[in-house]
This record gives sequence, structure tokens and C-alpha cells, in this order.
Amino acid sequence: MPEVKNPGFNSAQWKDKDAVNEISSASVRDNVTLYVQTNFSAGTLVTFEIKEKDSIDDDNIRVGANNLSSLVDSTGIAKVNWVIDASDIT
Repeated sequence: MPEVKNPGFNSAQWKDKDAVNEISSASVRDNVTLYVQTNFSAGTLVTFEIKEKDSIDDDNIRVGANNLSSLVDSTGIAKVNWVIDASDIT
């Protein structure tokens, strides 16, 4: 489950590539969607940093210039597809 740190974000889920079914795991070459319900106006650009949180060390997966971004739609949803590459997890 994604950690929601921005007060403008109501909830966040990882879903399948079509943003229909919530998923709990994914692997290299999987196409997943970060699906976020927001309080932002349509057309607002939001950026997401992906980090792996585990008991050993938190890994920066997609941060800084490598982040993911999306425009909020008319219903307040921001969603971005991501094909997980081997370089994302090594």
C-alpha cells in the first residue's frame, strides 16, 4: 500500500495496468498503475516519488528527476502507469 504524505492526497493504491483491480505485488516487466484520489483541481500536475520501505534500508526507486507524474482528471484522480524495469529494483 502506498504511503500518502501529501494532505492533498486522500488515498493511494497500486492497481493493474488498466487501473481496475488493486494489486499487492508486482515484478520486473509488470505494468502497474499508481492510482491516487486527490483534493486537487483538474489539470493540476502532481509528482510521485517511489521508495521501497523495508526493515533493512529504504531504497529510492523513482525519485528526483526519475519521479513519475500525472495530471489530475475532472474527478480528482491522478493515475500514472509504470512498467517496472530491472534498473528500478537493483
